[in-house]
Amino acid sequence: MLLTILFALTGCGGEDSISLSPEFYNWGEVDFHAEECMDCACTGGCDSLDLWITNTGEGSVNLRLPSGFDNDHLCIDGTTSEPQMSLGELEPMEQLLLRISVCGYLPGELNIEGEEEPMPVEGSMRITDDDGLINTSFDWSFVPVRLQD
Repeated sequence: MLLTILFALTGCGGEDSISLSPEFYNWGEVDFHAEECMDCACTGGCDSLDLWITNTGEGSVNLRLPSGFDNDHLCIDGTTSEPQMSLGELEPMEQLLLRISVCGYLPGELNIEGEEEPMPVEGSMRITDDDGLINTSFDWSFVPVRLQD
């Protein structure tokens, strides 16, 4: 009986788990007044964010973005979006850095100066692993504007 209980306790591998820092980010108003801002070459608003992904589990995990990322709105430094985009393998307590910026907006999303309530653009980037044990999201938002000087 003791052997069965001991096997049950040790036979279950460690849990797969990751943490995101931050879990949510709001860039606030992003001014797309100049063309440089469409590529985040202007100052303010679309400054890059460091998203840290940490493997907090007991085993290695192979992470991916199953739907890629929203490249109509976001850029991730050094990569382009694609389905089933691999982020690589993380060992326990190992971290991965994604440098994310706001890069654009779609027609109809631009907020005109003087509107009563600016409408934010919101989205989510889903992160999973190959085994289907991890399913978490990084949520984001910003308000695209063109402020006239």
